[in-house]
Amino acid sequence: MHEPIIRSFGILKKCAAKVNMEYGLDPSIGKVLMEAAQEVAEGKLNDHFPLVVWQTGRGTQSNMNANEVIANRAAEILGHERGDKFVHPNDHVNRSQSSNDTFPTVMHIAATILEMATYFINPFNIVILLLNLNSKWKYRVAM
Repeated sequence: MHEPIIRSFGILKKCAAKVNMEYGLDPSIGKVLMEAAQEVAEGKLNDHFPLVVWQTGRGTQSNMNANEVIANRAAEILGHERGDKFVHPNDHVNRSQSSNDTFPTVMHIAATILEMATYFINPFNIVILLLNLNSKWKYRVAM
């Protein structure tokens, strides 16, 4: 899976855990889910997402992959073994989220991140930045 998609799942699942704590998710689990999801958002767990971009349906495989990775990492943070389901991928992480909602949302988050990155590395914006900096420097940069 492409890295922006993986990282976007981390952002989405972190936000979902925060909201779900307001609706009955045990805060001791929710806070650790947020921590694990943050690691996904930072790209620290990218190797745990082996799925290819070509999938059937509405991203169910990707959504469940994210749930499994976050649940297992949260369990590890709490001192449990990976795979023991102390933090359950469906009951704690997914919490009735539909892949019909999560995957399109992740695509929007990823597109926004990529758009922002494109804006900041746009050559035109770099020239404007250099011109602005050049006007403030004691020594001029040849352009």
